Amino acid sequence: MMNDTTKTAEAEGQVAEGQVAEFLSLMAREIDCYKRLLRLSTRQNRYMRSQDAMRLELNAGEWGRYLPVAEEARTMRLAAMNRLFDIYDVAHRESGPIPLLSHLPVEAGERLRDLRDQWNRTVEALTRQNALNGMLARFCLETINEEAEIFRGCVVGKDGGCYDGHGHVTPTDPTGPGFLAQQV
Repeated sequence: MMNDTTKTAEAEGQVAEGQVAEFLSLMAREIDCYKRLLRLSTRQNRYMRSQDAMRLELNAGEWGRYLPVAEEARTMRLAAMNRLFDIYDVAHRESGPIPLLSHLPVEAGERLRDLRDQWNRTVEALTRQNALNGMLARFCLETINEEAEIFRGCVVGKDGGCYDGHGHVTPTDPTGPGFLAQQV
């Protein structure tokens, strides 16, 4: 026959198991969100390289829709992890979920290690892709600025972009047909 202490310990164990299952599920959800953002970030790079402004804009809309979902998943995962820290009286919260391993059943611990490895790989890939996208975006903006300067130099400078019928540059005539026009 079970006494009240045994029943209480058993109930607490079931609560803890439920909390562990919830935490692992939330961690998997967060990883899925980051994988979606990684796919969107990879597409963003492709669209920038191909100068596909329409798809780039649509992709930015998708990013704006899924980023809050990822942030919510992260918040929920951290809250569940903190509940487990409280249940198991773990003090080293800043080091992530690893201190929980010694308190978890073997199967849950293995699942946590696997999820932690997936999380690390996904976050590293997303961070790397976002850094590459930032560099590419800065390069594209620099190129646009350089092209604008060249264009401005042609329109405002000595070469106004006006050519005669033989393809020779003619002096800019402010009352003439404008820039990049063939004068006959």
